[in-house]
Amino acid sequence: MEINDRGFTGYLYLARVGQRQAHFVARCSTGSFLAAQELFRLNRANQSKVVWLFAPADQKAECQRLGLPLQMRVRLVSLRLPTGELEVLATSLLEKERYPTEEFLTVYHYYDLGRYETDKAFFWGPGGQLDFYLLAGKTMPELIARYTDITGKPRLMPQFGYALTYVSQITQNEHEILNDSRLFRDRGIPCDIIGVEPQWMKKNYDSSHEKEWNPDEFYVLAWMGSDSKGGTFIGGLERTGFKLSLWLVCNDDLTLEEERQVAIREGRGKDFPQTPDAWFNHLQKFVRNGARCFKMDPENLIQEHVGRRYCNGRIDLENHNLTQILYHKQMCQGFEDFTKQRAMNHYCAAYAGAQHWGATTMGDNSGGQKALVWMLNYAMSGHMNTSCDMDTAFAKVGKTLTAQQREKLTRMRTSNPSDPKGPFLYSSPIKMPEIGNTDFLFGAAVE
Repeated sequence: MEINDRGFTGYLYLARVGQRQAHFVARCSTGSFLAAQELFRLNRANQSKVVWLFAPADQKAECQRLGLPLQMRVRLVSLRLPTGELEVLATSLLEKERYPTEEFLTVYHYYDLGRYETDKAFFWGPGGQLDFYLLAGKTMPELIARYTDITGKPRLMPQFGYALTYVSQITQNEHEILNDSRLFRDRGIPCDIIGVEPQWMKKNYDSSHEKEWNPDEFYVLAWMGSDSKGGTFIGGLERTGFKLSLWLVCNDDLTLEEERQVAIREGRGKDFPQTPDAWFNHLQKFVRNGARCFKMDPENLIQEHVGRRYCNGRIDLENHNLTQILYHKQMCQGFEDFTKQRAMNHYCAAYAGAQHWGATTMGDNSGGQKALVWMLNYAMSGHMNTSCDMDTAFAKVGKTLTAQQREKLTRMRTSNPSDPKGPFLYSSPIKMPEIGNTDFLFGAAVE
């Protein structure tokens, strides 16, 4: 499901979403499709009708080039804002009985600070009654302190989480990643985490509880046992002072585990279904393999799950924001309960309380102004553990450093792996075993 504002709602956009077999809810402008214009002219709320849209003459050639249809059916829905304005939505969800008009009113929450009435602030959630918390204070730090009193104080990450993290290229295997770790150390770059993208999974983008290592790229086999990192590439990373981060994608109903924990606290645990298991439990074997961190991709959880009724009784539009926090919470608590160590997980979706459970990145946008605004917004919400992608490579970072910053980095480096310091304090150098002469295994030497 894609939800977009009116700057995007054109025929080509909707047709391309449909081509991907995805649904859409798109806000129309007053100058968009003729059928939408007619609803604006009538100025009536709670209207719903299915219409045919046709490719504009100047877009037909592009549609044919892309293999897009020249006509498509959509449903138009109108709703009224508290300021009196009418909005019209275009959607691919055609069945009125299955998707009642009133449910579309939960798509948007609006706020207006003085735009339509300069002396008034509007907050509107048309799907039901809103809860408001008014926080008052004399300074921004005071406001942030009170906000985090309610939503949770920021969590302190492990110390290694505050150095650089390198996310490997998606086609790299264990040998290439180990070589990268050596190059980082040879060049004295203060990086402590190496992340592996979806290529580590046997099944690409595996959101199930049965995921396995990809044996063609990463030789971590089941018969080696779960505590096998010393004989795998993960042990090699540890010996060079790196922690391994694994990419994840989840599509669970995370409210099920929350409801199960409530039942246990209330003494009803034995009556609660034991399956499916909690999301984090299937990740324990990978932690025992040596995974120390997780990059939580929002690929499934930020999409709408049409028709899903969650274990807590809510529909997806009601539960969407809560899901983002439950993912962070269950990953954090699951890891810390299992290992008795601080969790180091990061996720680029968030809602109120994200700062209490982990770190947040700004998505795959390579930084820039959008990421800066994103991070400033988090800072004003009490979230300190935030970061963004660098443009292309660490090599560019050096050009932006002052002489004082370069000197500090130099002092953090070490040229002797057996004497780690600075960001490398977290590695554990091991003594190499004594290896006897094994020439006899290969027979007489051949001249």
